[in-house]
Amino acid sequence: MKNKRKILIIILLITICTLGYVFIRIVNPTIRGVVIKTREKNLTIMDVRDEGLYYVAIPENNKLEFKQGQEILVYYKYGSIIEQTLPAHIRTEDIKKITILKEKSNIQIPTEKLERVYNSGEKVLISIEEISNKGMSITIKDTNEIKHEYKDFDPYQILKKGIRGTYSKLVEKTNKKRDANSIIVNPNNTIKNTYNWKDIYGELESGEYKFVVSTSDGYMNIFIYFTIDENGKITYSKAECGLMF
Repeated sequence: MKNKRKILIIILLITICTLGYVFIRIVNPTIRGVVIKTREKNLTIMDVRDEGLYYVAIPENNKLEFKQGQEILVYYKYGSIIEQTLPAHIRTEDIKKITILKEKSNIQIPTEKLERVYNSGEKVLISIEEISNKGMSITIKDTNEIKHEYKDFDPYQILKKGIRGTYSKLVEKTNKKRDANSIIVNPNNTIKNTYNWKDIYGELESGEYKFVVSTSDGYMNIFIYFTIDENGKITYSKAECGLMF
């Protein structure tokens, strides 16, 4: 009888502690994260639970000095709306306080997270070296601090603009691998890729086209827009890069 009573008391205590912990978590929600990038008024951190990225505003009364690699605890108000942007955004008025748990976290920041935070498509320059209705050669110069991987691109796609102004994928004539012949021009930041799509799409007819390819690390798309007129003359309007969040 005494043993049963002890077991019931232990179960009751565990339940009370659990409910108390849950209540504290609800009333005082927190994010435990590793600092990836610091700015004057906000931080970019990685949640240690799921590696999600967050923009966190620094409270105006903050006196701490934040650095990359620190492990911190962010307290935000109950009922705060976390803007579901990429990364997610916690507003200044919703931050209660930030504490530093460790000056150097044991959790290593993955390279792909660093790329997402520090890299910009504006720092990747695309030059069209040659272009025809059978293929093209492009030069890519990456001046980002952390370079993307360009040696082995994902299979590319060509889309054609329809009468409604939307682009649709071209029908492939073969299952042949769509890869690039890559030449490293400068080991530090420049590579030349040549694409030959004659066996895949055939010789392109007149129309407006969009060429799309992703970097092999999967975090950036390259878009090249070009037009073929009825006489076979080819002009390209723009080449741009966009990070894939």
